[in-house]
Amino acid sequence: MSRRRTMSSRTVTQHHYEGGLLTGVLNSSHDGIMAFETVRDDRDQIVDFRWSVLNPAAAQIIERTAIDVIGRRVREEMPCTEEVFERYVDVVESGEPATIEYHVEKQGDDHWFLQTSVSLGDGLAVTFRDITEQRRLQRSLEHQAMHDQLTSLPNRILIEQRIADALIELAAEPSTVTVLFIDIDRFKLINDGLGHAAGDALLVQFAERLRSVLRPADSIARLSGDEFVVLLGDGEIDADGSVIERVLEACRAPYRVLDREVFASATIGVARADTPDVVASDLIATADRAMYGAKVLGGDRIAYACRSEHADCASRIALEADLHHAIDNDELRLVYQPIVSCESGDVVGAEALIRWQHPERGLVNPGEFLPIAEVTGLIRPIGVWALGAATRQLVRWIEAFPETAPDTVSVNVAAQQLVEAGFADTVRAALTEAGLAPDRLCIEVTETALIHEPKAAGETLRELADLGCEIALDDFGTGYSPLSYLRQFPVDAIKIDRSFVSGEGATTSNEELLQALIQFATMLGKQITAEGVEDAAQLALVRNAHRYQGFHFSRPLVPDDFSALLDR
Repeated sequence: MSRRRTMSSRTVTQHHYEGGLLTGVLNSSHDGIMAFETVRDDRDQIVDFRWSVLNPAAAQIIERTAIDVIGRRVREEMPCTEEVFERYVDVVESGEPATIEYHVEKQGDDHWFLQTSVSLGDGLAVTFRDITEQRRLQRSLEHQAMHDQLTSLPNRILIEQRIADALIELAAEPSTVTVLFIDIDRFKLINDGLGHAAGDALLVQFAERLRSVLRPADSIARLSGDEFVVLLGDGEIDADGSVIERVLEACRAPYRVLDREVFASATIGVARADTPDVVASDLIATADRAMYGAKVLGGDRIAYACRSEHADCASRIALEADLHHAIDNDELRLVYQPIVSCESGDVVGAEALIRWQHPERGLVNPGEFLPIAEVTGLIRPIGVWALGAATRQLVRWIEAFPETAPDTVSVNVAAQQLVEAGFADTVRAALTEAGLAPDRLCIEVTETALIHEPKAAGETLRELADLGCEIALDDFGTGYSPLSYLRQFPVDAIKIDRSFVSGEGATTSNEELLQALIQFATMLGKQITAEGVEDAAQLALVRNAHRYQGFHFSRPLVPDDFSALLDR
């Protein structure tokens, strides 16, 4: 009897302890906790829930007290949507917990809660957690990721999303999507002359100027530096360009920067699309190109892109992407045009010319992909590849045809390569790897490659000359001051541009100029090669030159065909 009474006492004590523990947990929890019992009809279907537990945190969230709700039906005290009710029923019947996030407005403020429902057999427990601060932080981070910190305008990511959305809508409702690419004229002068603080102040005022003149439906973004993009809310409304003209006019008004009055206009490129198959970034790029074209003409104006440019832009981007992999995929080729002695008629040199055998497009014109390579910087790795391939090929010819192999192989070098630090070391490494003497490599540079950075270009050419390479000035006679280059740079040879020899360029005055160029270069001790010789008459015209190349002797040849030529 005593033992039974002791066990009963322990059980009661245990129940008191557990009950007190549960009450303590419920009362101290920062999460809202509620428990419901099911209310069923005669068919044993759940028709409602009855409150059985409501802790203080939950009471504060739902703005009810435990006295108000315990024992009462949920639908009477806290009207809930049919979706929420069905979710509660599903938790009870399936036994699977469910978590949702929902938003409420309390006293004018937005609040977010995370709610988890768990089955209790014939009822369920619901916990609430206030995640308002986390959501506000998330929104703040998302805003920062999508906006420019200086001007608070949308950035490239957000404006591209908005343009993409506008383009998608064209499928359902025919219209026009109009994008402006705006660049501040003279910004660099102000930023460099007055300091970055002045530049930032100008950017902020410029952004405000755009906001003030554009419509609420228009979207404005800052990309980087002094570049802005605008998506017009309705391109059809501004079919006559009045809104764009208003933007241009507003940008001309003076700005107050650090207590100074400064003047800065804008150049605007406009691109339009009326089909949903245009990519947002392509449309921006098209407007950018239109802007750049207007900038070249002096700025402070509007330029409209042709609609056909959208397709051209997409094709160019695809070609650029493929070009990145062309070397790794072994798609680039070198062909060689013979350089022939005017006196003996023997092959004395070979100019290496690059070709791209695209797996789908076939042979891509160099004029199509080389400009892309120069703009993207791919010309550097492509140039290194060409240098290695050409030097190795000449070594193979020397070994196979020691009597008739070309004296030199000529490789064209772009301006970016010429001014790149360490380019002479790159050439030295290629020669060493191939096992070719430096004096059997001719580096060809154009006059335009020397114009932009003559100091850096000159240093590189002197390093190459000291290495023992031959330096040839290509397209000679087409620049602003071709003769001065012969004095300024260590040039061994000149290649007279084909315009003096072939086609419509072969006029009497050009013939006289050609002879004068040959005579002058000969006096300076330079080797002279005439380019573009296509027939016997033109060959007679350049008879005083040392060498020539052109279709009269041979088109550019693949290595095997060039080998056959040497083997005759």
